[in-house]
Amino acid sequence: GLEANVTGPFGRLTLPEEVPGRLVMVATSVGLAPYIPILKELETSGFPEVLLLLGVRDRSEFIYGDLLKNYADQHDYFELRLCLSREKASAGYEHDGYVNAQIERLEVTPDADHFLLCGNPGMIDDAWAYLKESGFKPKHVVREKYVFARESKSSAKALTEEQKQLIADKLKKYGK
Repeated sequence: GLEANVTGPFGRLTLPEEVPGRLVMVATSVGLAPYIPILKELETSGFPEVLLLLGVRDRSEFIYGDLLKNYADQHDYFELRLCLSREKASAGYEHDGYVNAQIERLEVTPDADHFLLCGNPGMIDDAWAYLKESGFKPKHVVREKYVFARESKSSAKALTEEQKQLIADKLKKYGK
């Protein structure tokens, strides 16, 4: 008898329908999350080259590190570049600085490259400015900014005894 209204997901970070010459996925911190399910799709998508630029402050923020390193080792078309802003690079896939510095080092091709950007709004704005200046059109650069949820005061009211009993009955019924 319980009902819930759910909406979403609303993200636009999906693989392009046309396979570009190179797919560049750029993320900062948890902006990596939309790319993890894409990895399996990449195995059959036909992309000749995929580059993941991931920006973190230090290695402790390198979520999915083992998964991404293993994926890069197992798939010739996939390259991982971890960009460290507060630690020095020491492994071959690590680079000092921000992801935008890596973007600027790429020989970008507006007609062949496709960018997916997810993460810090400042990074996305800077990356988009550079790519637009380099001749990219919006259809080749998908942007998804993340913002942290604001802490808010709960407006929820205390449960009534009837609601508490309903929940207890449901939990008992389903063996929880």
